[in-house]
Amino acid sequence: MPDRPPLNLYRPVEPRRPSPRPGAGAPAAPARTLPSLPSIVTQLPPPPPLPAQGRRRPPVELDYEVVLALHSLVSDRVSDNLRGRQVGPDSQRQLTIETTREVVREHIDNRIQAGDQIPLGYEDALTDAVAAQLLGLGRLQPLLDDPQVKNIHVSGHDRVRVEYADGRVDEQTFTAAGSDAELLELLQRRAARDGLSERSLSTSQPILHLRLADGSRMVAAIAVTPRPVVVIRRHRITKVTLDDMVKLGSITPLLADFLKAIVAGKVNTIVAGLAGSGKTTLLRALASEIDREEWFAVMETERELALDPQRHPWAVEFEERQGHGERDAQGRPEGELRLVDLFPAMLRMNMQRVVVGEVRAAEIVSMLDAGATTQGTLSTIHARSADAALTRLAELLLRYGATPTPTGAYMQITGAIDLLIFQRVDKRPGQPDRHYVSDVIELNGLADNGLSVARSHLFRAQEPGGLAMPTGVRPNDHILQALSYGGFDVQRLFPETAAAAGTPWGR
Repeated sequence: MPDRPPLNLYRPVEPRRPSPRPGAGAPAAPARTLPSLPSIVTQLPPPPPLPAQGRRRPPVELDYEVVLALHSLVSDRVSDNLRGRQVGPDSQRQLTIETTREVVREHIDNRIQAGDQIPLGYEDALTDAVAAQLLGLGRLQPLLDDPQVKNIHVSGHDRVRVEYADGRVDEQTFTAAGSDAELLELLQRRAARDGLSERSLSTSQPILHLRLADGSRMVAAIAVTPRPVVVIRRHRITKVTLDDMVKLGSITPLLADFLKAIVAGKVNTIVAGLAGSGKTTLLRALASEIDREEWFAVMETERELALDPQRHPWAVEFEERQGHGERDAQGRPEGELRLVDLFPAMLRMNMQRVVVGEVRAAEIVSMLDAGATTQGTLSTIHARSADAALTRLAELLLRYGATPTPTGAYMQITGAIDLLIFQRVDKRPGQPDRHYVSDVIELNGLADNGLSVARSHLFRAQEPGGLAMPTGVRPNDHILQALSYGGFDVQRLFPETAAAAGTPWGR
């Protein structure tokens, strides 16, 4: 940006004395003397004019030159206040919010004394925008605060695509920042401050994976794309149970009871499906059935699950740590810790169950290690079908050196995973997405040729778009024992039993 001559942020005006109330005999209290504020940017424009009397008030419009100038003031004041002090993140956040209100109030006071009229709601909107620039995602923050927003796609600062839960798509209304450079600065600030450990976004590390404060998952890319690209996946449903999944139309009541028993019986389970199919929501629902008193681990490359701490006070979250600085002999940045590095320490903490989160790459090794050495493991993986999920697991094992042969890969899979659930999503333009479970498959060891997995469908959709219904196949002994431990009557899986009881089969 070209250099501009610095002019005063606030107009120099005399302090205002409040007018006495009608009938008040006491003299007015002395006016508060407004503090002297530094020169930062060019003369800022006044707030937008007040609407004409009787007209509907439009949304408050903000000049982001004002927002960025006040952002700089707040940042400087907070830094000065914290210098030499040890303050936790919650206290820092509270100090930032309080300082933002103070600086915006001073700005409004100066504008009023200069003769400007302040529209109703302008001060609150300005405070929110400055706070979002400091603590959130700037101009994108209102979208993160909107419960109806499902996904946000950004390609450069001026191109934003918003997908809503009801199927609407908006490609015209929003911008992410005033320039690509401003967007990059905002992303770098979030990378340094969000998450369990500091991350970076630079030409040497051009991809950023991050869980935002509200639980949304953000992926950003620079240098490897023509302009900065940001994708934010909103997790609109975070506190969810299997009974909630029934109400949402994703599973039948019978399957909900079956899965409750599976979790109670500590069956190793993986959820597969396409991106956006609802795998993470189903994983949260499964995890909601873990007993409140259970001590277990959650291992993720980036924190995303965000299990309810009230429901799971003894869950221990592990997150990969990004390395910085020089690389070691293996080519890894100094300080880097991957899930495979954290796994031995986790086992020494007496964990009986592990939730591994999403398996995309080398974390396949940790997930299968967890399945082979603990019980009740839960995880997810991207795949376009239930059968393709097993093939993808084997391919990842081969790619990341866990085994040299396909037979060895499938042997590891069957030794670590008992049950596979396939989650589907139906997308139609202009309509809400439909998420549902179509298949539940038990794994029964290697197939005869050793190049695939022997499997049985316990639940399967009976028609395209249908919910998973019991197939009448009797589960293997391991699954039966788990179902019995979880209090599930296995006879409910068979049509003749339902007919004798006079109840709809599969429901």
